[in-house]
Amino acid sequence: HHLDDQVETFLMRLLRNRDPEPMPVWDSRRKVLRPFLSVPRELLGRFVEDRGIDFREDPTNADDTFLRNRIRNLVLPELSRIVGPSTADSLRKQVEGIASDRECLAELARRCVQALLPVSFGDREWVKRLAGVLREQPSAVAWRVARLVALGEVGHSLSRERALELVEVLVG
Repeated sequence: HHLDDQVETFLMRLLRNRDPEPMPVWDSRRKVLRPFLSVPRELLGRFVEDRGIDFREDPTNADDTFLRNRIRNLVLPELSRIVGPSTADSLRKQVEGIASDRECLAELARRCVQALLPVSFGDREWVKRLAGVLREQPSAVAWRVARLVALGEVGHSLSRERALELVEVLVG
């Protein structure tokens, strides 16, 4: 996977009204390492070609039955034709900026949860402390705190919408 895959994933998730979460470099759930996520496809292609490295293209990449391939093969070239040749580069920069912002927000949420340790989800005083922390945070941090707490306490990962609902219930 490379930076262009990140752009495709971003657009797919955005168009499906899903959180445009970028692919992580290390996906612990799938046990997948993606060391080239910040490198554009074109640069990787030149590197491989310049060194005579054998490259294998997945034949399914040409199959426009799949949404990702329609975005890669049809949508992105059309956007470049309409907007201009810098479209892909602009999208890449946006994806990188969003990934950086998300990392920052996730770190702020982790710090909030750390400040609440030890977690006692059933303890009324702890729930009051949690509500106070959520009240003090911007929405972008608060829902991430709620998601982390739910994941840690219940073992269930909440969507952004569900985490926002939890924040609303706790904050009132």
